[in-house]
Amino acid sequence: IQYIPNTSESCPTCQESYPAQAFLVCVNTGETYSLDVYHTDESPDDEYGGMRLSFGYDEISEASIHVTSYPGEQDGYAEIFRGRRIVSAHKMKSVFCDDCIREILNTIDGQLLEEVVLFDAEQKAFYPVKDEETLQIGSYGLAVSYDSGDFRIDIEYVSE
Repeated sequence: IQYIPNTSESCPTCQESYPAQAFLVCVNTGETYSLDVYHTDESPDDEYGGMRLSFGYDEISEASIHVTSYPGEQDGYAEIFRGRRIVSAHKMKSVFCDDCIREILNTIDGQLLEEVVLFDAEQKAFYPVKDEETLQIGSYGLAVSYDSGDFRIDIEYVSE
């Protein structure tokens, strides 16, 4: 991978500030999906109802990502439906800086799910999405489960 020239103009994980604390990052496209139940200008004390949805698709790996949150209930979930399970070093070099690529590759090395990683925006740290993993990123507890080739991340607001 070191011999492939880096053509990225801006790295999505090297920003100065982020609109959320926890993200799911697609390594082929650089698309980021917020796992936060609340936007940065919201709090659990506000009145909420309904749900929020976001979707994404990676044409290279054929992975489909769905994120659903319920602010009134202080929780949500993300689902990753896997397709071909391909990670393209050429696409990564067009999206991420070399330092972030190195960190992402170290994170996914030997993992079952390689197409996406978890990203802590405050610590600027990457984590693998692996079965039966539970971690806290910012104000959110994330619990990963695996079933028949697909992954689910349960999201719960736990405060800091």
